[in-house]
Amino acid sequence: MKKQRSILCIAVAFIFILPFLVSCSSSTENAVAQQGVAWQYKGVSMNENDPTLRHYVWEMARPPYGRWDKIQLHRYVKETANADCIPGKPAADPLKVLFFNPGTWDRAIHATQDTATSQQWYFAANGYDFYAIDFRTAFVTTMDYDQYATYGYTSDLAGTADWTYGLFREDIKLCVDLAKQMSGASKVFMSGFSRGGTHMMAYAAKYWQTDLKGMISLDGGGLWRTVDNPATQKSKAAFDTAVAAFKAGTLAAPYNIFLTDATGTERTRFGGMFPYSKNTVTRAPDNTTSSLQTDVAFLKGYFTSAGLNPTDIPAPPQTISDVLAYTYYWGWGKGLLTNIYGGFSTIDVQIKYQSILSRWWPNIQYLESSYLTGYANNPYLDYQNTTDVTLPFIFFGTERSCAGGSCLTPGPGGPMTKSTDVTKIYLQGYGHVDTIIGSKSATDVKAVELNWMNARL
Repeated sequence: MKKQRSILCIAVAFIFILPFLVSCSSSTENAVAQQGVAWQYKGVSMNENDPTLRHYVWEMARPPYGRWDKIQLHRYVKETANADCIPGKPAADPLKVLFFNPGTWDRAIHATQDTATSQQWYFAANGYDFYAIDFRTAFVTTMDYDQYATYGYTSDLAGTADWTYGLFREDIKLCVDLAKQMSGASKVFMSGFSRGGTHMMAYAAKYWQTDLKGMISLDGGGLWRTVDNPATQKSKAAFDTAVAAFKAGTLAAPYNIFLTDATGTERTRFGGMFPYSKNTVTRAPDNTTSSLQTDVAFLKGYFTSAGLNPTDIPAPPQTISDVLAYTYYWGWGKGLLTNIYGGFSTIDVQIKYQSILSRWWPNIQYLESSYLTGYANNPYLDYQNTTDVTLPFIFFGTERSCAGGSCLTPGPGGPMTKSTDVTKIYLQGYGHVDTIIGSKSATDVKAVELNWMNARL
């Protein structure tokens, strides 16, 4: 029993990450004073394969200071002359600074230590000061939606109705400012994966001239502009009415709840703690029993309803890792989330990544997105206002966003920016998350990013 308890503790520590155990002595008090009272220094950890690769973390409480109103800034950097791990040391080269916006269910980029599948460690190992934000969603308590009221989180849940693209943009701005202060950079490269690409473009709409020197979209949009379509455009008055109804909880589905679910959280986290276990977690009443055959029936039913061929499923799964492999491969359509069976990723890395995804995302941003539809540049939501941006831009598209190379053909609305330095790359066969943690991403994506940035310092 004692041995099992120890194993469980280790697994929990892994799933919820950030075990700041290092040999160097850094002072939290000095770090807080150094960075200012708003940012709180949280600690430092080392890469398990190279102690000169360090991961520092700062946290800030944000208005209106509810239970989940906080953000974190992560810094990944290679240091050969900072034995005491003193935080906030200037970058070795202030021209080489990269700021990353994660996707919808954020935080998971911190999952792996390998420099090939982990972009933060890859870029740190290659001389870049790498920064990433954890959005407020990273701190939302992971439970079923109907449990928030049960445990007294009703007001915290309602507070997420104000977590707009604009609010997240200002959170990113604070992180960029601290990154520039610490690194000594006057401007940074900015990347965005998935929805993080949307955040990157919204950020560029307001801050491109002061903060950015290049943009990198990792299967995250920002390439071709939407065409104006008055038939689907909605007025600001309609938007304001919808927001008020959303906050009152009276808007129709899918905006009748404040948060939207990543789905599959219980099973995926179970798989992360006990990979290859023959138990599984389902939403069935007997969710503590083994129900792998039920999972196969569920998957086949899903494939059939999606118009896919259920005979494409390999042999029945034997472990939770098998179940998750099938789920990840088929969840968005064959290989679109991750092309595990095509050799573009491995289930071990995928489980590490997927098992620490944040579960929830603010539904207000989906509502905002519905009011961007039909506009090339919405006049009352400035998230699309990148028509004057002239920054160098590189776009990586997978089979999800660029099926068969379709993204390489100019869209009818023209480019999102005025940049004359645009690079478009079609990642044939890649699933969405293979872009950042795939088995081939070090060569096909990260090395290309690195060379692209180095050529534009």
